[in-house]
Amino acid sequence: MIRFFGTIGRHAGSGFIGAALLILYVFNRVVGAPQFWQASLGDSFSPEIPLICKSYLELLACYFIFVGTLGLAITLGRREELD
Repeated sequence: MIRFFGTIGRHAGSGFIGAALLILYVFNRVVGAPQFWQASLGDSFSPEIPLICKSYLELLACYFIFVGTLGLAITLGRREELD
């Protein structure tokens, strides 16, 4: 298991997956918070804005996970077995 995660960390696809996790667990919490938008927009605040932004970021994270998984699968599929 340690060898598996050690080899995955060196591939480009792992960067996409890491970015997706960062979007989901950090950035999405800030941008999806109504308090953030209330402070930013003031009187122009609409309750739908945080929901739309949160949904968009989740979709972007899913896309990053998809692209990262494809990158890892292609890279590991082309790899010759060392054993």
